[in-house]
Amino acid sequence: MKHDWKKLRSLIAGRRDNLAFRSIAVACRKYLRAYENQFNWDIFSNGERFILEAVMEKAPGVVFDVGANRGAYALMCAEISSVHQVHAFEISPPTFKELQRNCDGVAKMVLNPFGLSDADREVEIYHAEGSSDRTSLHAIEHGYDSALLKAVVRTGDCYMETTGVHRVSFLKIDVEGADFSTLRGFERAFNERRIVAVQFEHGEPSVESRTFLRDIVRFLTTFDFTCFQLYPRSLEKVDNYGYRMEDFRGRNYIALSPSLTQSLKEIISPAYN
Repeated sequence: MKHDWKKLRSLIAGRRDNLAFRSIAVACRKYLRAYENQFNWDIFSNGERFILEAVMEKAPGVVFDVGANRGAYALMCAEISSVHQVHAFEISPPTFKELQRNCDGVAKMVLNPFGLSDADREVEIYHAEGSSDRTSLHAIEHGYDSALLKAVVRTGDCYMETTGVHRVSFLKIDVEGADFSTLRGFERAFNERRIVAVQFEHGEPSVESRTFLRDIVRFLTTFDFTCFQLYPRSLEKVDNYGYRMEDFRGRNYIALSPSLTQSLKEIISPAYN
């Protein structure tokens, strides 16, 4: 049987120019992207609202939306009764103005015209004109013209101390490749177990920032978090880490504290290897 599979693999690879074989390959790629919930950024269908509601039901309190863009996620948070306050951070000055317009008058909202990172400093950002969700600290090849702008970043620890936020129930990070730097800025809060759940991305921008999923997972597990891939109605544990997981294919991940992992065990699926 093993020998037959080797022969079949060789046959398939040797027929790459065959139209039927190529069509099958394209269809399989599309199927697997959908199956793995890759490149799905719709917060209402990709599991983001689902996991936010699940976490906040167990741990009501404050949400940090780091990389708030125009405010779609922050506004979704504000609709949920167990979310007491939303702190939204947007590093790009032009996009922050749009965030202000969209969130004006929302009582739960605290808007911040800066980003979060591993140090307090001034930085240069690549503001993607025509696609603000592609703005990054890194020069990303996304097909849009970029303007180089000055911006400011602070550490999450400093922000929590100066604003009196003792605990973050849900830390959502969407910062186009700078997720690991943002996490490191909360190291004191992580050490003191004052963050309950984290959502982060690992995708194409992580190539430019030279960030591996392994680095983020190791950082979070140091503080007793368990990491999961996010699906529309479930979580799947990041188990038996292997290099194949470094595919940079635009996935959302969730990291949960031990108590929350136990509380949400009914939505956790066995790892698929």
